[in-house]
Amino acid sequence: MLGLIFALQDVLSLKESDFAEHPKKFVKFFAPWCGHCKALAPVWAELAAEVKEVEFVEVDCTVETALCGKYGVRGYPTLKLFLDSDVAIDYEGARSKGALQTWAESMIKPQFEFKTEQEWIASAAERKQEQFFILYTDNLENKLFTQFKGKQAIMTVESAAQKLVAHRDGDVIVFKGEWTEAAIAEFVDNNKLSYLPELSQDTYGALAKKNITVLVVDPVTGVEMVADFKKAVRGYPEGDYQKAFNLAWIDGQKWEKYIESFKPHNKEDYPFILIINPDDEKKFWSRKLDGKTPGVVALELMKEIVADVEKPKGKDEL
Repeated sequence: MLGLIFALQDVLSLKESDFAEHPKKFVKFFAPWCGHCKALAPVWAELAAEVKEVEFVEVDCTVETALCGKYGVRGYPTLKLFLDSDVAIDYEGARSKGALQTWAESMIKPQFEFKTEQEWIASAAERKQEQFFILYTDNLENKLFTQFKGKQAIMTVESAAQKLVAHRDGDVIVFKGEWTEAAIAEFVDNNKLSYLPELSQDTYGALAKKNITVLVVDPVTGVEMVADFKKAVRGYPEGDYQKAFNLAWIDGQKWEKYIESFKPHNKEDYPFILIINPDDEKKFWSRKLDGKTPGVVALELMKEIVADVEKPKGKDEL
């Protein structure tokens, strides 16, 4: 507790009158009543105490309405990075300490630096990162990877033999495609999340690039089922469905009202498989388990959708 109190002192509370006096800053625009802002507060304080290349700042938008309006703040918390100018760079990633620190450092420091493989893996473990990428190269100015600056950290190991590796939930996956921007971007996009992340505000943006196949569970009784589903997903065979779906699980207690919008489903149906269509949120697919495992039901449903056998349901259908 004492450490947190000292860490909180490292976070600067700024007003419009002194905002410009701090040119290099990572700003949390917040409202005191916001639950997500309260949850972020200790993480923000820890970052302020550890990352000294930039100041960690907070602005109370219930007081500094003009300042928040100037930077287009419409929801809380909104996170923006300023680097020696009045131009704000939006942060849209996960709000975990590791993700925030990795992104901030990737924006402040040169995009690449050489370390040994062991040093990078130890660094990832320290930050509790289970998904990360290592590029083996002898060129720190590789233009194929500038597309990831500020979006995805790429660790670099000096090597004459060029290789790109994804570390994903303990698996080591080697890139085997053509060395083009598009192919590399697809590889990174397909491997940057856990095999089965929790669907939340933090992960929705990344998952919503495809249809989202979700196991809806009660988190109290469904822990083992989520773990078993993750094992099944890791063992799924390759197929066309992989290009159309991302997979996740969702806390049915926390998001009960959201789940109820997919009529006629409610908590009495937990656990079940729900497939969300981000391109048309009024359409969805779903299937109860009926004694089968989530891994089997999800795979069957995805294959039937790709084959155009299973048709979507409308949210207004009862």
